[in-house]
Amino acid sequence: MRTPLVLLKAIGKAILNAVGGGVLGDILLDALPEIANNAWEDWSKAQEADKRCAELAALAQSVGDDLSEQIEEVVREIAPDAPPERRNAVAGYLKQVPAAVRRSLRRPDDPTGTTVPAGLVLRKGEDLLPFLPTRMPLFKPGDRPLPGVDWVLAELLGTGGFGEVWKAVHAYQFEGFEPVALKFCIDPSARQRLLTHEAKVCAQVRKQGRHSGIVALEQTYLSADPPCLQYEYVQGGDLAGLILEWHRDGSRPTPEQAARVVLRLCETVGYFHRLTPRIIHRDLKPANILTQRVDGQVVFKIADFGIGGIASAQAVQVSRRGASVGYMMTSLVRGSCTPMYASPRQLHGAEPDPWDDVHALGVIWHQILTGNLGQGRPTCSKWWHQGLEARGMSSGLIDLLESCFEEDPSVHPADAAVLAERLAAALATTSAPAPAPRASREDGAAPPRRQAPLPAPRFTNSLGMTLVRIEPGEFKFGMGSTKQQIDLLLKQFPDAKGEWLDWEQPQHPVKITRPFYLAAHPVTVGQFRRFIESSGHKTDDKWRSPGFDQGEDHPVVCVSHDDALAFLSWLNQQEKEQKRSYRLPTEAEWEYACRAGTGGLYGASDDPAELDRVAWYSKNSGSATHPVGQKQENAFGLYDMLGNVWEWCDDWFDAKFYQSSPKEDPRNVKEAPRRVIRGGCWYNLPGYCRPADRYWDTPGGRYDYLGFRVAAALPAR
Repeated sequence: MRTPLVLLKAIGKAILNAVGGGVLGDILLDALPEIANNAWEDWSKAQEADKRCAELAALAQSVGDDLSEQIEEVVREIAPDAPPERRNAVAGYLKQVPAAVRRSLRRPDDPTGTTVPAGLVLRKGEDLLPFLPTRMPLFKPGDRPLPGVDWVLAELLGTGGFGEVWKAVHAYQFEGFEPVALKFCIDPSARQRLLTHEAKVCAQVRKQGRHSGIVALEQTYLSADPPCLQYEYVQGGDLAGLILEWHRDGSRPTPEQAARVVLRLCETVGYFHRLTPRIIHRDLKPANILTQRVDGQVVFKIADFGIGGIASAQAVQVSRRGASVGYMMTSLVRGSCTPMYASPRQLHGAEPDPWDDVHALGVIWHQILTGNLGQGRPTCSKWWHQGLEARGMSSGLIDLLESCFEEDPSVHPADAAVLAERLAAALATTSAPAPAPRASREDGAAPPRRQAPLPAPRFTNSLGMTLVRIEPGEFKFGMGSTKQQIDLLLKQFPDAKGEWLDWEQPQHPVKITRPFYLAAHPVTVGQFRRFIESSGHKTDDKWRSPGFDQGEDHPVVCVSHDDALAFLSWLNQQEKEQKRSYRLPTEAEWEYACRAGTGGLYGASDDPAELDRVAWYSKNSGSATHPVGQKQENAFGLYDMLGNVWEWCDDWFDAKFYQSSPKEDPRNVKEAPRRVIRGGCWYNLPGYCRPADRYWDTPGGRYDYLGFRVAAALPAR
C-alpha cells in the first residue's frame, strides 16, 4: 500500500515558494510559519477534513525505501525544472517529515507515535508546525559518527540550538544492548562552553548515578567531533504534548492534580538543588520533561540535567538579539521557548540560582492549569487569581504558585525542595489524598517516590457530570480472581461461601483495546431528577424515597436497568451536538477501571481495611448511601467504584462466562434473565465490595442498593 502523499506535496510546494532561490538550510526556521500556512491552504483544499488525521497516521507509519522513492516522484512532479541539488534538498527535507510526525505524536499511551490521539483536530496552518522539521540535520540514519563506537543512528529525535538528538542502536544488535539517545553538540559556541565550563557539571550528574526522575547521562564523548553525550533512551512523549492532550475537547486536570504533577517535578529538581555542590538545571520547560508509562502509571523524566546552562544561555542570547517570528512560533507550540521559562535575573545574565528553576516550575504549573503553552509567567494577578478561584483552586495553592514568580528572595521558595515541601503541605489540606510518606535511606537523603497518577483527560457535560478518559490496556494480573485470592478471602471471612465465588474464576488475561470515558461518580439523585422532569419518563417513585434520607448529591437508587437505558437515551439527545455516545460500561471495562492497574483483593491491597479509604460499606455506612466523592479516588480519578451502590453494567449475566470469555473487549451479548451488577453497596460486607466480585439482578429490579454510572465513546472528531 502506497503512502498518501497529499500533505507531503503541499509541504514541498510551500518550501519551494517560501525559500525561493535561497539555501534551504539557512532560512528554513524563519520560514516555517509561512511554509505551514501555505501547506495548510493547499492541503485543506485537496484533502477532506475527515481524511487528514488518517493521512497523518499513515505518514507516521511510513518508513523504508518505498517511501523515499515516492518522495522522489513527488519532488520531480512539483519541481520538474529545478536544479538537481535543489530537488535533492527538498526531497531530503520531506524524508524527515514522517519522523517529525512520530516525534510530535509520541505520548505515554503510544510511545511509537504512529497513531493520532482521539480528539486531535487540525484547523489552521499553525497546527502543522509541530509536524515540520526545523532544519536539515547534520547526520542521517545509518551513520556511525563516533569512531570506534558501535552505535548506529536510527532516527532523529529532535533538533535545537544545542545540536541534534538521535536514537541509536547497537551495530551488531547484541541482546541486552538497549537503544540510547545521542545528543551531539553542533553549534560552535555551545561546543566551546560544553568543553570549558559544563564538563564538570556533566561529570557531577554522572557521579550521582541513576535517579528515577531524570534522563540518565550514561557516557560522554567530549573528544569526538562534534562532542556527544550519551543518555538513556526514553520512549514516549513530552509534557508539552501531554498538556495539549489534557486540554483537548475541554478535558483538563483539576487544580489538585496539576499541583501533584508539579510536586513530582519539584521532588526531582529539589534533590539536585540539595547536592553539594548543587546542580541547577536552568532550562526546565515542557519539551525537556519526557513522559512514559511504567506499570500502568505515567511517570516524568527531566532531560538535559548538566547541560541546561548551555542551552539556556544560547537561547537567551538569541532572544536578546531579537528572535525571528519563525523561531518564536515554532518553539512556542513545542513548549521549548527557553526565554519564556527563564527568570528575570537569568535573562539579565546573572549567575545560576535555584530560583531560576523555581520560576520555570511556576510557569510550567500555570501552563498545566491553562493548557496554553504560549503564555509565560502571568502578568495580570487579579485576572488569573479570579480564573483559578473559579476553577476551584485553593487560596493556599494560588499563593504558592504566585510566590514562584516573586523576585524578592524572602518571598519566593529558596529552592525546589522548599517548593515541594510547601506543595505537599498545601495539598494535605485539600480533599485529595496527601502524598505517601517516604522512607529514609542510609545516607539520610529521601529516595525518589513512586510517581503519582497523572490527571487523565476529562470533560464535564451539560448535566454537570465529569467523565474521565480511560486509556486502553491489559489487566495487570488478569480479570477475575485466582484460587489463592479466594482462599485468602475465605480465611479473612470464613462465612463468605457460595457459588458466587466461582463466578469470578478463572482469572484470565483481558485487553481493553479502545479508549472510553467513564463518569467519575455514579449518577446522582439531582441528575436523575432532571432527567425525570425533562423527559417525563414514568418509573417507580421509590427513587425519591428509598427508605433513608438522601440529598441531591447522593447516588440515585431504586432504578432498574431499563430506567438506566432510558436515562442514557435522553442524555444522548441532550448532547447530540457534541456527538457523544453515552452507554453503560461493559463488565470488563468496569473492572478494568475499578482496578486502575492494581491486582489486590480490594484493589490496591489484600487488606479489607483498604475499603475504609475508598468505600462506604457495612462497617462505616450507617445503613444508608452517602454523597458521591467523599472517599478517596482511585488511580484513574474515579470515585465510589466500591461500596455505596451496586452499578448496572451492559452485559447479560452468565455464571460461566469466564470459561470462554474473549481476550479482547469481552462483552456478553447473549440474552439471559439477568444483568450484571458490580461494586457492592452500603450494606454489604467486604467480600462483596471487591473489584472482581460479580453479581446480578433482573433488568426490571429497583432496589435501595442499586444505581449506575455512565460511560461514553470518545467524542467524534
